[in-house]
Amino acid sequence: MFQNRKMIWLHVLYWLLALVDFMFISNWFAQQGGSVYYQDNGLQVHPLLYHFISHAPTIILTAIFFYLHLLIVIPHFFERKKYIQYGLAVVVTIAGLYLPLRYLIEEHFYKWIGGSGLSATNMLYWSTDSSAYILRYCFVAVAYYLTWRWLTNEKETQELRSARLATELAFLKSQLNPHFLFNTLSNIHSLAYTGSSQTAPAVLKLSDMMRYMLYDSDATEVDLEEELNYLRNYIDLQQMRFGTGTSVVELQITGNTAGGRLAPLLLVPFVENIFKHGNLGTGQTAAIIIESEPHKLSFYAKNKVAQQGTDTASGIGIANTRRRLALLYPHRHLLDIRQKDDIYEVRLVITFPYA
Repeated sequence: MFQNRKMIWLHVLYWLLALVDFMFISNWFAQQGGSVYYQDNGLQVHPLLYHFISHAPTIILTAIFFYLHLLIVIPHFFERKKYIQYGLAVVVTIAGLYLPLRYLIEEHFYKWIGGSGLSATNMLYWSTDSSAYILRYCFVAVAYYLTWRWLTNEKETQELRSARLATELAFLKSQLNPHFLFNTLSNIHSLAYTGSSQTAPAVLKLSDMMRYMLYDSDATEVDLEEELNYLRNYIDLQQMRFGTGTSVVELQITGNTAGGRLAPLLLVPFVENIFKHGNLGTGQTAAIIIESEPHKLSFYAKNKVAQQGTDTASGIGIANTRRRLALLYPHRHLLDIRQKDDIYEVRLVITFPYA
């Protein structure tokens, strides 16, 4: 509660303002009503210093009572939902501690500095008024404590949420990377087995992909251009198995991609899905359109589906991407995946906050 130095100074400032209120504002109203506990400057000091000496003991007593409740009574009773015991503790501390000490201040200390004390005051009225005054600080202490607990819980909840998010994202990426690697190595193995001249370029492209996956994709976001370059390499690498110069996926990128940021390896599972399930290499092609705007990124993919069984691993890749989108771009993305007859379409729109 007082670990922050700024918070400590705020408390000090509050009690200084309370002292100023006692010295000038409240004292003025008291004088208008004829309730004055001191009349003469018996200490023969500057009037401002005299006001300070007169009211400082009452403010100090109020502060002691406030922190007694805030740090001991409230945590011991109110926090544990022992409300009856808390009420009794308030009564006991007011009757047995606060009122006797305030009586000593206003009866003896005020007379010592030249005041009239409580000789002309109705004691029932004084007791009621003093109790009502300090009860306000009891309510303030409860409100302060509840607010502090709420803010602390919110901070702890946010820290736990952030830690869980980081852990879950790391877990999803650990599932994602081996999946890509497995498919890519399978393609290179096929090229090497047939003695294709494309084996060496494929290995270089794989090296670039692995470098990106190992060193760049650990970041929360990467440059959009880097992600798109990875996407191009992936498409080129996959198309090698269809023959030299064969293009089975038409990639179109529009808009200004410079300066854009995106979570790494976010779009690749959709492209991978085309190569896994698309009806390619038989005169059929797939289309991928990526449009980059200042605060929005749109991705669209369309392909025909081959009449084959469902690939479980590919399904995991799409499911992981859905989860990553939910974690990284909550309420800021729209993903629509649909299949009608043998046409499979993916639409993804991600909006980015204004800088």
